[in-house]
Parts: sequence; structure tokens; C-alpha cells
Amino acid sequence: MNWSRDDLTQTLDRASGFFSMGAYHLFFRGERTGITRFANNEITDNQHFSDAGLTIRAYEEQRTGVATVNQLDVDWLQRGIGRAEALARHAPADPEFTGPPERQEYREVGGYNAASAQISPADRAALIVAFVRECQQRKLNAAGYIQTTEETVATLSSSGAAAYHRGTTVRFSMSAKTEDGTGSGWVLRWANACSDLDIPALANVAMTKARASQNPVSLTPGRYTVVLEPVACEFLLYNLTHHLDARGAEEGRSFLSKFDAAGKPAGTRVGERVFSPLFTVKREVGNRAVQTHPFDENGTALRDFTLVDKGALKELSYDPYWAKQKGMRPTGELRGMLMSGSGRSTEDRIKEVDDGVLVTRLWYSRSVDPMRSAVTGMTRD
Repeated sequence: MNWSRDDLTQTLDRASGFFSMGAYHLFFRGERTGITRFANNEITDNQHFSDAGLTIRAYEEQRTGVATVNQLDVDWLQRGIGRAEALARHAPADPEFTGPPERQEYREVGGYNAASAQISPADRAALIVAFVRECQQRKLNAAGYIQTTEETVATLSSSGAAAYHRGTTVRFSMSAKTEDGTGSGWVLRWANACSDLDIPALANVAMTKARASQNPVSLTPGRYTVVLEPVACEFLLYNLTHHLDARGAEEGRSFLSKFDAAGKPAGTRVGERVFSPLFTVKREVGNRAVQTHPFDENGTALRDFTLVDKGALKELSYDPYWAKQKGMRPTGELRGMLMSGSGRSTEDRIKEVDDGVLVTRLWYSRSVDPMRSAVTGMTRD
């Protein structure tokens, strides 16, 4: 199956005829991925694989049953739907039941690049060979990968929600190490298309850092000014967005909660300047920088909105249940968020710091205190 709009529409329509319960929701996700890995300055393997899954939700009164199948022929569709309906009949009633997504407007967004979807192993190998030779000349060892992914998603519900989207993503990651092992440089970038990535320039970043970081010295434990590179910022932003939900703030479980004199929840900090005036977080559906598709797994249409504008908290996110309780429009998953600041480069920031630490990447970060938005973790690379 080629997962085209016509083929998937026919498959989901066919599946809808197998339900005995009146309410249902179908969500399909398929991925085709090609990846070429390299290590010790040579290509180590090339893989190509595909995977697909159809999540089936059947509803009866306030009960939901869920099943997933990874084959889309009639037999497996009937078996999956039968399983979901059986689970729905025996599931306990859900006090936060919302049912299938309603008919809504889904935006048509770009994000598919045919050349990147069809790139061959030989094409990826040619890109790798060029900078591996440079590594050899600089007496460095390179390791990493180039990965191309084509993703297709589709949704259909008994309430009239129906949408389809196809997009591509290209990822490049590389580590470069000196022969004595004392210097290491790393880089990671992703984009909608191969043409959006300057892979030779990115490889040079890793190589330059490997040389610059040779013979490191220990730092005395203490408090340091830190310059965060973009990937490190992205890791922190991912953690932060989990705390930007309206329900947590309104129920007093967030650093964005307000409390009365008795210590009881009394609203949120929407409208207040919570962050630095340099800090803005928003979502632009269809922005090529983040490859967002226009709906989430719940069938909720994503929309453009601004969470933080120049440090001021403008909006919070709403899931379908909490949106219904508060008379708001659900925002959908907080994915594809964009963060902006002063617009100054990392190099300019470094020049402003006399004694500090440049953090390229954070790893294994976990939220430890939602009331302070405190996160623990480690630096890496």
C-alpha cells in the first residue's frame, strides 16, 4: 500500500462500515525511513524500513475501547474493531469522557519533499564520503548518521472529523573525536528537506569543536553563567511545554498557578510577565522549521497560537476534556513549538561571557518540581 490520500481514505471508509457501535475514531500513522550510519570514518550499515499502525477507538456511552493493528486488510480491520468494541463494553465509565473528535477545519500544510523521500542509499553515502575524507585529513574519527523519513497520518471519526497529511524529515547527527580521545565535537540538525541542510558546514562544526575541546580541564563545582546552544534550548523547551497547560495551572499544580490568602488555587498567571522579555514561544502550523502536521492523535486540529510573547504569558494549552469544561477551544498537543529571543548568534553570546560554560546538548532531563519548573539532567557532547 502506498498510503496515498485516495488509498487511505478508501481504507478508513471501509473500516467505518465494520463498527457495530455508533461512535468511533480512527487514527493512522505510517513511516518509511532510510538511514545510513558511519563510524571510524567509514559507512557501517544502511537500513530501510517501514511501519504503520491504525489506532481504533470504539465508544459506548462513557466507555472507550482501544486497539491497534499494523495490517490494513479486511480481516485485520474487522479483528481490530471487534477487539476495540469488546473492550469498550467491559471498560469502566470514564468521568472525563469526551467521545470522538467533532467535525472541524483542518489546515492543508506543506512539509513533503519528494526528493528527500526518494533519496537513495548511494545519495546518502556520497554526502558522508565528502566530510569523512575531511575528517581523515584532520586526523579525526567521525561517527553518526543521515536519516530520511516520510511520515503519513490520517484521521476519521463518526462525528465527521477527517484529515490527511504527508511530510518528510531529514536528520543529520555527527560526532568527531581526536585520535587521542581528549577532544570531541558533536552536531545535530533536522529539516524538511535535504536541500535545507548544509551538511558539509555542519560536519565542520563537529570537527572544529573536536580540535577546540582537546585537553579539557576540570571545573570547580559552583554556579556558572551558561550559554545554551539551540539543541540544548530545544531540550529545555520540550520540558517547559509540559508545564504550560491550563488544567495544571488552574488546579494549583504549576508555577503558573495563583493562590489566595488561604493557599487555595485562585487563577493563573496569564497576562503576567513571567519570563525574560527576550523570550517568546509560539506555534505556527506548517512552519517548515518544525514540520508540524495539522492535527494530533486525538483528531484535534492544531492552530497557530502564542503561549509567551516577549516574556508575558498569553495563553495556556487545553486538552479536549478541560477545554469542554471551560468553554475553550482545545489546542491539541504542544508539538512544533518555536522559541525566539534576541536574534543574536551563539558566537555573539559567547563573546559577552568572561567566565562561563557553553552547553551544546542536555541529556536525560526530567522535571523534578512543577511548582518551580525545575529540571534536572546532564550535559553531553
